[in-house]
Amino acid sequence: MIRRRTESNDILLELVAKTLAVGAYEMQVEYEDRKEHVFAFQEGVGFGIASLDASSEEARALREALYQIRRKQKIVTIEGVNPHVASFSSLERLSG
Repeated sequence: MIRRRTESNDILLELVAKTLAVGAYEMQVEYEDRKEHVFAFQEGVGFGIASLDASSEEARALREALYQIRRKQKIVTIEGVNPHVASFSSLERLSG
């Protein structure tokens, strides 16, 4: 489970680090059944790496970090790797 952190960049970096740790370079977040499901994709195959209650502080911080990336066109880099952070259904709903 993810450690308790509310800093938006911390939660995003932690999830990106988990994505890279499993050998994947793409991360996707999807909202379903009041949860934010986080998936790592490797060669077109996705698998879950986290599931956050959508009303939790962690999920709110993650959505804020994702919004900031999208709004400011930031690139996430960890150890010289730029993983692809995919489009997010819950973010689409919030900003649309």
